[in-house]
Amino acid sequence: MALFGSSKKKGLLDLERDALAAPEPGKFTRLIEMAIAADNRAKAMEVARKALELFPEADSIRSAFQNLKRFELQPRIIELQNAISHTPSGRHYEMLAGLYHTDLGDDDKAYEVALEGLQQYPESDGLNLVAGLVRMSRFHKEFTANDFREAARHLQKAVEANAMNSKALVSLGRIYAEVGSSTRASEFLKKGCELNPGDERMEAVLQTIAAEPLPEPDTLDDVLREIELSGTLGARGLKIFRLMDPTAALPGDGKVDAAAVESYLRNVSGLAGFRCAVILRRDGSMVRNSASLWDKVEDLGRVVGVLCRESEEASRRMDIGGISLVDLDIPLGKLFLSVVGSLSLGVLADHGVQEGEYVEAVERFRSIFS
Repeated sequence: MALFGSSKKKGLLDLERDALAAPEPGKFTRLIEMAIAADNRAKAMEVARKALELFPEADSIRSAFQNLKRFELQPRIIELQNAISHTPSGRHYEMLAGLYHTDLGDDDKAYEVALEGLQQYPESDGLNLVAGLVRMSRFHKEFTANDFREAARHLQKAVEANAMNSKALVSLGRIYAEVGSSTRASEFLKKGCELNPGDERMEAVLQTIAAEPLPEPDTLDDVLREIELSGTLGARGLKIFRLMDPTAALPGDGKVDAAAVESYLRNVSGLAGFRCAVILRRDGSMVRNSASLWDKVEDLGRVVGVLCRESEEASRRMDIGGISLVDLDIPLGKLFLSVVGSLSLGVLADHGVQEGEYVEAVERFRSIFS
């Protein structure tokens, strides 16, 4: 697949070939930027769509795609924003939140619009649905109890406001099934099946619940705490996840691809100013490090484990989501941290390094292991 015409300069063609032969988020981001600079937004969108297929979790790719789509949808966004400013209605908020969520894939902005609208229209099933779906998506990435509770709360309000909101019913049934609350899951999924007869996904989940009954927990607190600490759903929850979303990346099912870890550490260790990198499980145990002979690597592992746990705990208390990227200046150098599912990353570099390369390295980690 040729992404650019042969008339482009050799450097651009070389980058194209390199991106296709050894795809990385940073390479595609640069290609998108070059297409935009050449005022070829159609080509930039083509590259962005291809990159998004390969790296759906890469922040730089998602951001580039969202910016391109936002440019296309800007007239409609402005129209809805003006309507909200002058003649607001719940429907205007619902359309704008839905546009950000469905068309742009910008969960943060969709959630912001949904919450703003819910302050004025708290019974809106559309706004509660968007808010619930965003929090459910976060739960599937970060596994925090707060995300589960907020997802369930918003989805429940959507169903209470509109008993025919099948998407809210299905999502509510799904999320309860994933944490082992079979009774509540069955209630909502059966209602969803009545509205959408023949839905194979819902029927498969209901059959799984019936064939593999689990004791109904008195409270979900202990279940959610265990999920939060382990950084993954249980075996039954992962099975439900696969049934409902068979093409999606699995959310931290406990398996670590050793070859992917080795490849990642080998690549990141080639960055200018690199000193050490560690990859940990959520319980703090070391998966792998890039400097096993360095006498401080175990100390660094402990520091990374503590900082990631404390940062996640602070994020949960403030209800601001998980850790995408944290960079800190410590006596040993510049430390970059990130948490994805059940894995934590710490990369130590010299003071004064080019941070952009390390930010891209963290994004690559999140894309590979999400």
